[in-house]
Amino acid sequence: METFILDTEHICGRKSMSLLGALQSQANKFVNRFHEERKTKLSLLLDNERWKQADVPAEFQDLVDSISDGKIALPEKKSGATEERKPAEVLIVEGQQYAVVGTVLLLIRIILEYCQCVDNIPSVTTDMLTRLSDLLKYFNSRSCQLVLGAGALQVVGLKTITTKNLALSSRCLQLIVHYIPVIRAHFEARLQPKQYSMLRHFDHITKDYHDHIAEISAKLVAIMDSLFDKLLSKVMIYGNY
Repeated sequence: METFILDTEHICGRKSMSLLGALQSQANKFVNRFHEERKTKLSLLLDNERWKQADVPAEFQDLVDSISDGKIALPEKKSGATEERKPAEVLIVEGQQYAVVGTVLLLIRIILEYCQCVDNIPSVTTDMLTRLSDLLKYFNSRSCQLVLGAGALQVVGLKTITTKNLALSSRCLQLIVHYIPVIRAHFEARLQPKQYSMLRHFDHITKDYHDHIAEISAKLVAIMDSLFDKLLSKVMIYGNY
């Protein structure tokens, strides 16, 4: 958009505030539609997520590998080679293994779409940062409602929330936390210094995610303590203690 404006000003020999205003208005409409479409998609994915470990298609491993190489953009699809590779059981990120659910794989792709959008339309960087923050907050709060809050029992008909469900939820949150500094750096490089205060959104999100992870860990410990107490009681009964 910026290139088009500069070319137009060069041809006309003067600035056109009406043209600039019209283009910015269209850009704002695009941002709103872009965000609503992806938030709706994420909502549908979460409400259909059964919190079981998903296989990782090769294209998603390629996606995170490209991020590890310092590129924040959707990689070009490899013809032939990717389709022949079998899905993996876990996602490998800088040597770390992540067992994840399908929703978080698609969330990573969506996050990269936001990052790519600010490269294509720099004038919407601040709006996109705000919208992406909203999306990340939504994933955190909704996944908490579904797993820790046991909402998935009603939404998708799970019989119970297992320790595996909890552990997978925690690992997915850890994966997003891993990428927040990378996302922050991507936006910081495209903001004006006077806009740096907006980056605090990422600090707040990181804290919220860490708090959520800690709650899941506490729940897992409580479950294990309860199981251990029951086992110990049986041992004491059968041992006539």
